[in-house]
Amino acid sequence: MLIRCVKKDGGLYPFDRESEKYFSKLTSNEYIEVNIARKRNHKFHRKYFAMLRLVSEQLDCSIDTLHDFIKEKLNMYDIVSIGGEIRKSYYSIAFSKMDDAEFACYYDDSLMVLSELLAFNHKELLDEITLMNEPTE
Repeated sequence: MLIRCVKKDGGLYPFDRESEKYFSKLTSNEYIEVNIARKRNHKFHRKYFAMLRLVSEQLDCSIDTLHDFIKEKLNMYDIVSIGGEIRKSYYSIAFSKMDDAEFACYYDDSLMVLSELLAFNHKELLDEITLMNEPTE
């Protein structure tokens, strides 16, 4: 069961009606286990993929290939053996796998990797990404 909570006054409280319904079924002092997952900024996630889109267009390669290239350069993988064959299993950047702080570090590191790949100053690349994400009228 997934419930959404907000921290107030030193405790966790239901965030919405569905969560409130579940909370109301708990007895006082009942033991429950909680898995904390902070929500990540969707705009920041979209900005990362806008960066991949921009660079993939310049390099004429797929976004998935570029995404794996970054993870390769950042050593974000495990070596696994499948049927005797050695492969790399890349880490996920899914919302459930990284919080905002971890993703911010990943984004900054990715920016540096792509800047080096394109021989750009990372500020130039960041400025280009910002321009792409500005709303048009």
